[in-house]
Amino acid sequence: MVAYAEPKKRSPWPWIFGILGVLILLAGLAFAGLQIYNNMGSNQSAQTSQQMQNDTDTPATALITGPNQQQRAERTTNIDVLSDSFSANFMNEPHVGGYNGIDVGMTRHQVELTTGQSTGTVQLSGKRLIRYNNIGVLYGADDKVISVYVTPDNVTTQAFTNFHGDPKIGGGSPMLYDNNPNNGFSIYVHTKNGYVVAVENGPQY
Repeated sequence: MVAYAEPKKRSPWPWIFGILGVLILLAGLAFAGLQIYNNMGSNQSAQTSQQMQNDTDTPATALITGPNQQQRAERTTNIDVLSDSFSANFMNEPHVGGYNGIDVGMTRHQVELTTGQSTGTVQLSGKRLIRYNNIGVLYGADDKVISVYVTPDNVTTQAFTNFHGDPKIGGGSPMLYDNNPNNGFSIYVHTKNGYVVAVENGPQY
């Protein structure tokens, strides 16, 4: 008679331990991946912060890059002195403290964020104006705005007086326009060789 040997049942524990080991491994990999992701985000934030700091130290003229900034700069600095809008908004309104968003006390950096790069200089009775198209700015030793002028392109003195009328005091430079002796400002038109080089909305004396 042959004896029948009942097969031994395999223990489930090896499978259980194997599955647990795999789960622990996956959890560890997920944790490591999360840490790497967080570190990358921190590095990116640090780089962005550093870039913003670098931008602060970058000359303002380099920041005028997009079409919106260019359009804003053009609106600020392109001025037609032989126009009704200039007559109404500059010749007949006080702008001793600045004009077109360029104000006394602003730094050169702040100005050039709005106007873009300087387009030259204008020598004016011992003063050196930094020109941004049709805006001329006089800076102090601390590179802050002292006064703001309008610097037209190729406008003759005759054309200016034909449009705006004869000045109160003419015959030299500057010509003085002052229709109201009590409004706190006067218009000084600086000329050279028959051309208007700068128009100043300045204090009334």
